[in-house]
Amino acid sequence: ISAAVLLLLSKGCDTEEMPGDPLYPCLNESDKGILGAAPYVGLSLGCVFAGELLRKTDEKHVLVWSIFVNAIATLMFAATLSKHLMWAAKLLIGFTQSAVTVYAPVWCTKFAPLSHKTLWLGLVTSCCAIGTVLGYGICGLLVNIGVYYTRGFQFQAFWLLGMAALLSSCPRQEINVSSQLHTAAQVKDQASPTSGRSLKSSAKSSSNSLSSVASSMSLSSVTALALVEEESSEHVSYR
Repeated sequence: ISAAVLLLLSKGCDTEEMPGDPLYPCLNESDKGILGAAPYVGLSLGCVFAGELLRKTDEKHVLVWSIFVNAIATLMFAATLSKHLMWAAKLLIGFTQSAVTVYAPVWCTKFAPLSHKTLWLGLVTSCCAIGTVLGYGICGLLVNIGVYYTRGFQFQAFWLLGMAALLSSCPRQEINVSSQLHTAAQVKDQASPTSGRSLKSSAKSSSNSLSSVASSMSLSSVTALALVEEESSEHVSYR
């Protein structure tokens, strides 16, 4: 949204023709460049820590709190005219976006159906672009019809707070990749004893079958030996 109102961010500067408007900040071209770069610097720094934080803590909590702090930073940007606070707010906005940036592809890879993984990843990427375009259009329209430029940032902040509340109400097993891994491990652990019992039962059945065969073979041998002895006795008596 800030890109749509860059021209207004120097409206508070004094010029030779007229004094600056006290309701607007005073940023020169270099200040605007720093302002535009600050979110990307924050995003780059945040991604260094976001992956490890998501791996070691509850993913849902990290995502909810990152969106919540992002909304607070957006409100701070809308409430100040100081360029230093605006830089700090933009830096924090980029930093708090890193968790979602890192986690979204991981979530798609884990939860998307096998035949639609690339579609889900494409939708996540395209949603970022669509949201950016909508933000430019809405904020530009509001400024064009005479609405004070900070209203767009305030609207964005309250929208983010709503998204944080909505995400916090979602079941953890639908968000956390780690919960899916734990479930798979539990299923594997539960299946292992069953497999072991099945193997033991199969081995026992095989042993019983072998014992039965051996018993049958022993009985046949005894019967054959008895018949031989009987024939021998008959031959002896005949003689």
